[in-house]
Amino acid sequence: MRFALPLLGLVLLGCGDDLADDTQEPGDTQDSGDADTDTDADADTDADSDSDTDPKAIGREAVPFAMEDINPSSPSYGAVVSSVDLEGSPYGLVFLDSRCTGCIDVANDLWATLEEHPGWKQALPVFGVESFRAYDTAQATIDPMVEDNDLPYLVDAEEGGVWAGYGALNHDMLVISADGLLEAWLPLYSWPADMVVFTDYMTESFGE
Repeated sequence: MRFALPLLGLVLLGCGDDLADDTQEPGDTQDSGDADTDTDADADTDADSDSDTDPKAIGREAVPFAMEDINPSSPSYGAVVSSVDLEGSPYGLVFLDSRCTGCIDVANDLWATLEEHPGWKQALPVFGVESFRAYDTAQATIDPMVEDNDLPYLVDAEEGGVWAGYGALNHDMLVISADGLLEAWLPLYSWPADMVVFTDYMTESFGE
């Protein structure tokens, strides 16, 4: 099932403007509105976002990664989790910043919800992803992010990694399908109000 939601607003709770330079690395994804310049004979138009220009285009190939899990409570703590390891099964990536109190709330609330729904937790492993630059400059802030949950928390391996590859912002959640394609983009920007975006997707995809 493919699931995408329109971005109705951008409210980063606890994610102040001071984080924008370090944690928000969106790609240049907006269509310019210019007429298509293709000169071939096909009926190409710019009506829809193409997967080669929109980093969150549903159906695009997943961005490859290999990232270390830094949550001491996680079953995979200390291991390098890679997209190759996860091939053949769906998974979710939640883009967070340990300096952002709203992001900490997202991590704890998602973890608690998955604990209440073991079937969801088994069907869709969810991984938090810290941006490389945030971790590089603020390692002391990691403890509050992981102390109250066992959600695997991965550190982007480098600038230009999965954050940049998906044009991710704080509170973005992306679901990758078992065949390695972007299945859904869940913008969880207004938290906890957008918890329903997550629970509705999980219910529709995996049942109660």
